[in-house]
Amino acid sequence: MNIVPVSYLIIVIALLAGGCTTEPEVTVIARVGDAMLTLEAARADLDTTAADLDERVTRYASSWVTSELLHQEALRLGIEDDPGFSARLNVVQRQLANQELLDRLIYGDTASFGEDTLRSYFTAHPDEFTIAENHLKLRLVTFRGRDFARRFSVSVTPARGWTTVLDTVRKDPKMSQELISLVPDGWYTRSTLYPPELWKVAGPLGPGEVSFPVKTVGGYTVLQYLALAPAGKTNEFDLVRDEVLHRVLIENRRSRLEALLGTLRERYGVELNMNDARRRKGSTDTNDQE
Repeated sequence: MNIVPVSYLIIVIALLAGGCTTEPEVTVIARVGDAMLTLEAARADLDTTAADLDERVTRYASSWVTSELLHQEALRLGIEDDPGFSARLNVVQRQLANQELLDRLIYGDTASFGEDTLRSYFTAHPDEFTIAENHLKLRLVTFRGRDFARRFSVSVTPARGWTTVLDTVRKDPKMSQELISLVPDGWYTRSTLYPPELWKVAGPLGPGEVSFPVKTVGGYTVLQYLALAPAGKTNEFDLVRDEVLHRVLIENRRSRLEALLGTLRERYGVELNMNDARRRKGSTDTNDQE
């Protein structure tokens, strides 16, 4: 009796197993002629973590059907073979390629700029940044009880500043337990300071003055008025930092685009013959008059 080597059996089994592989199952959710849309393809184009996925898949399928109907009719009429269509397609393809190049080399950057760079730009352009409304620079602290808030308020004096009194509060077991929240120095407008009563209380204060306790949600808030930035041109960098960053980014991109175009001019060579074109046009105009 012939005995088949074990190694041979292993090879045969492996080949049979490989030949039995099946294509992954797909769920067809729409058909137009021979074209089909699968659930997997639709989901790949959608955010599957968002709500109402089934509804969005239904809308996607409906839109796909409309698009496929129009495309198949365009194919039947030979639109894609029309020279005019091909010319327009080449223009669009050229534009897309150019935009992709710019996105990769210029606009797709993740450039970051240091604080010194931003402040230097802001200082160099003193009249270019404005704010639309008054801003108040305040610091706030909130206590559970009115009495503790009042004690804190009257304790802040020119001799014993806000920070000094706050350190004392933190070291005092009773007052530290009454401390609900502490908000560091920040800029506020009428619409961003809540509750509205705080704005009314802050308005009449002068720089360095501390308010009386104001009843707020969950406690009593005391604020200190630090500065006013009136509407219009501003010399307060913090209020326009995002705008400064945007401006620096745009100018950086513009500079790099000009450098790129300079490099490309040297690489490929550029020649403009507009004088020849004007002379040719003038000659044509003369012939037309005759």
